[in-house]
Amino acid sequence: MNRLGYRSPATFDKDAREFYNVIHKYLMESYKGKVPLRNLSADGTLGGPFATHLHTPLVGQHFHGLGSAVEAIPGLTPFQREISILVTAAKYRANYAVAAHLVKGPAVGFAKEDIESIMEGTCPQSLGPDGVAIYKAADHLVNRPGTLPQTLYDSLLAHVGVDGTKHLIHLVGFYSYLMVVLNGFDVQAPEDAAA
Repeated sequence: MNRLGYRSPATFDKDAREFYNVIHKYLMESYKGKVPLRNLSADGTLGGPFATHLHTPLVGQHFHGLGSAVEAIPGLTPFQREISILVTAAKYRANYAVAAHLVKGPAVGFAKEDIESIMEGTCPQSLGPDGVAIYKAADHLVNRPGTLPQTLYDSLLAHVGVDGTKHLIHLVGFYSYLMVVLNGFDVQAPEDAAA
């Protein structure tokens, strides 16, 4: 559930219908037709962050477009991406995002203990040199004010290159926005989130 409630496809105006069609296509392609109920119910109702964006579909269109563009930046593996997402989730503690990435983390190679360490604010050394560089930069961006120090920026460049550095910074910014939206509208993890 969320504070704005769910919108049935029968209630959509033109903007909501356009956003819904884009997200429905995205979900069907991403999950190959087997979309988890937390994102799309049997009656076609959108869940999670998509449900909140149906209340502001023009923002939702841009949100989805930005997310797709950030995802398309090369330079990070799924495992490396997940490090920065988990660090951001540890900062904001958005219920829905934490539940989703407790499931996604192991799917991209995380040990349970490493996820727990990140969620507690500790960098697991098992991440390797590139993972530690990613963790430290993401941690600074979400937990400390001011500019990312040159030493952390240079460490990112050395470990993941220019593309990976761009990807990480945009990814942390995107997920920070997403988690503020999830927290502001109190988007809860569904009961099937651990399934």
